[in-house]
Amino acid sequence: MVLFQKPFSSGKVVTKRQWIKIFKHAVVGCIISLLWFFGLTLCGPLRTLLLFEHSDVVVLSLLSVLFTSSGGGPAKTRGAAFFIIAVICLLLFDNDDLMAKIAEHPEGHHDSALTHVLYTVIAFLGVADHKGGVLLLVLALCCKVGFHMASRKLSVDVGGAKRLQALSHLVSVLLLCPWVIVLSLTTEVR
Repeated sequence: MVLFQKPFSSGKVVTKRQWIKIFKHAVVGCIISLLWFFGLTLCGPLRTLLLFEHSDVVVLSLLSVLFTSSGGGPAKTRGAAFFIIAVICLLLFDNDDLMAKIAEHPEGHHDSALTHVLYTVIAFLGVADHKGGVLLLVLALCCKVGFHMASRKLSVDVGGAKRLQALSHLVSVLLLCPWVIVLSLTTEVR
């Protein structure tokens, strides 16, 4: 995106304060992407698409129906009810609660400390890995909507959404490259 958008040659110069905000934007974006990826590994592609790939408008409508007194009309109420029913159906889809034990690791050997921490949290909640993945994807969806809402103001400050995305992706690459290099050198191929 840096090559196509040319964020350094167009617009005003990015200040140090804006770089700090872009850095925070990139860190939160990386965390949401890692949560999505971990949810994908737990749930599989179909459930991930069914849960995570909703637009911000859908989630905001759901939240407005649940947490405001106006309700938003019968169409929003039906949509919210169907979304909640769908999440409950995905939670009840698998019956592998016996695998959710703290003492054992039914998922096998952990490749990283992050994987171990997330599996431990899911086991601590007392749910199976697929159900934990559904809950993780719902959490990641809510975080993604909040992230998009918060990044709108930052995109205006920086000089546009495309410029913000280009700079944020550049910072994300700089953040993730050392981690990828360390993991590729320390992880053995099976």
